[in-house]
Amino acid sequence: MGRLFSSGRYLLAESLNRPQVTRQIRYPPQDLVKAVLSKFYINCGGEEVIVLVNGTHRATTFTEDKDPGGASRYFPSRDRWAFSSTGNFLDNDQDQDLYIGKNISRLTMPDSQLYTTARLSPLSLTYYGLCLWNGNYTVKLHFAEIMFSNNNSYRSLGKRIFDIYIQGKLVWKDFNIVAEAGGTHKAVVRNFTANVTTNTLEIRFYWAGKGTQSLPKRGTYGPLISAISVESDFTPPGDKKIYAGAVIGIVASVFCVIFLIIGILWWKGCFRKKSSLYEAPIVKTNNQYAEIGSLPFENRQFTYAEVLSMTNNFQRCIGKGGFGTVYHGQMTNGTQVAVKMLSPGSIKSPCQGSKEFQNEAHLLMRVYHRNLVPFIGYCQEHGNMALIYEYMAQGHLGTHLSDSNSDALSWDRRLHIALDIAQGLEYLHYGCKPPIIHRDVKTANILLNERLEAKIGDFGLSKVFSDDFTHVSTAVKGTIGYLDPEYCNSNNLTEKSDVYSFGVVLLQLITGKKAIVRISGSAPRSLIDWAIPMVVGGDIMDVIDPKLEGNYDIKSIQKVAEIARACTSPKSIDRPHMRDVVVELKEYIGNEKAFESESAPENGGCVDSGPVLTTSEILSCLSARILKPKTLARSSQREAFPEVLSRY
Repeated sequence: MGRLFSSGRYLLAESLNRPQVTRQIRYPPQDLVKAVLSKFYINCGGEEVIVLVNGTHRATTFTEDKDPGGASRYFPSRDRWAFSSTGNFLDNDQDQDLYIGKNISRLTMPDSQLYTTARLSPLSLTYYGLCLWNGNYTVKLHFAEIMFSNNNSYRSLGKRIFDIYIQGKLVWKDFNIVAEAGGTHKAVVRNFTANVTTNTLEIRFYWAGKGTQSLPKRGTYGPLISAISVESDFTPPGDKKIYAGAVIGIVASVFCVIFLIIGILWWKGCFRKKSSLYEAPIVKTNNQYAEIGSLPFENRQFTYAEVLSMTNNFQRCIGKGGFGTVYHGQMTNGTQVAVKMLSPGSIKSPCQGSKEFQNEAHLLMRVYHRNLVPFIGYCQEHGNMALIYEYMAQGHLGTHLSDSNSDALSWDRRLHIALDIAQGLEYLHYGCKPPIIHRDVKTANILLNERLEAKIGDFGLSKVFSDDFTHVSTAVKGTIGYLDPEYCNSNNLTEKSDVYSFGVVLLQLITGKKAIVRISGSAPRSLIDWAIPMVVGGDIMDVIDPKLEGNYDIKSIQKVAEIARACTSPKSIDRPHMRDVVVELKEYIGNEKAFESESAPENGGCVDSGPVLTTSEILSCLSARILKPKTLARSSQREAFPEVLSRY
């Protein structure tokens, strides 16, 4: 206790001997006083992010706040806010203090991007809103304790306590983030009302020497804030002078509606005989998920003569679908391609095949990822319609899992294929703006190149998903055995519908069976209804693909079965997001490689026959992050199988 208060006195004395940085806000740069604001948003310690305002569909931009800070630091933002920080972190064994904290484990709360970083201070941290209209404001302070853990280790024993002041008044004494949020890595937002009378708002966080200082490591204490949002409780004066603008807006809106109706009728074919591929909503890609480098080929329109030439007059058929035939071809530069020709019957009327052709071409010309089938171009000439892709030499995944294929995929290869598919879906869901739902994930649409790397194909049923809505109401389409039951019952399509289909594919990788199974003459039933009960009952050995011939780690298959079961939960809210699945698969494969490397024999091939720790045992503490274990009743010889209870 003496150490605690002596440290506190040292900090207070140190801060008093330094310049009072808060005085600098009385003289802000001239360009900061030219405009008067009524709101501002800050992602403390992090990048600029766009999130939805709680309870609305209104997107809000939280400005970046990446200044590294310091013991006596004042930083004015050009977005008309500023912060000042005072104090040194004591006894932390670091040459340079860090004033920005980063989360130590995965976050799953809504708007998690607001909580991945936070600004820290050992003594006093103050944020200022500058050039505000005078009046009452609602101040929302966003917190999440990301420096402590929630497990039973020493990292969970830390306690952060500080005070909150607004406009110089103490509004919360001894604020404890963990206590208010109900644990670590959980978001909590607290609202306050502030009255601005001098065009400046002051929000201050102050450490009064309470809480721990050395857990989970020395120097972990003091205020922590994740994000700040401030909005006026009144209509700013400038917003009242809008009558002329409103009239112009209404007139413009009427004309927009008229042109929109005409455009829809034209697109439906009322004013023209055939549609074009140039009118499509632009799908932007998120750089976080996009591949590095440019496209290997420029997406372009080919003539029918070029299609005839590259396919050698459609000499080699490599597949057939509901709306056409796929042919092998070769371009003049030697690149092998697959050409999907729409059948004449699908073109003559505005049927489903023609719509799927348009939809797939619109999307593929605007997206690119190493786990999507590369799109080269299209042909639309004199009733001849074709889509041209890079050729996938190993065909589709379904053929490699069938009983007729003697060259079975190894379990290690199946694991990597699962990761490839997951990464492709993650890109569609989070790397494209607006997001894309594939809607027909199945083994027949997972193509393999010569290195057996998986790429997602066939985007004919894909749906662009607006960021402003939680679902899309649409007619049920897809393939029996892979269809999300919640989507079938409600007609509400969400990204979790793709997650369900992916879970079915995972089960196929484990069992080697089709999505609809027929066992010993019994009536056909879904793979989920057949496999999951046996997995839960501890009979996982009865569902594993016999073509694997025992060349696998049973714990490895159990881990993938856990993920498959989570993905195929009847309720979409109980299924994980694809980004969470990618993290789990990457982590599992990485740890498995590390384990195999560490356990390789170094004594001339002689291995001790004693018990060896399995990969799943190594990951037992990690899997709890998205898969909460619950022991099921079974015999002592069977492995307890974790039941997935986490919600996403």
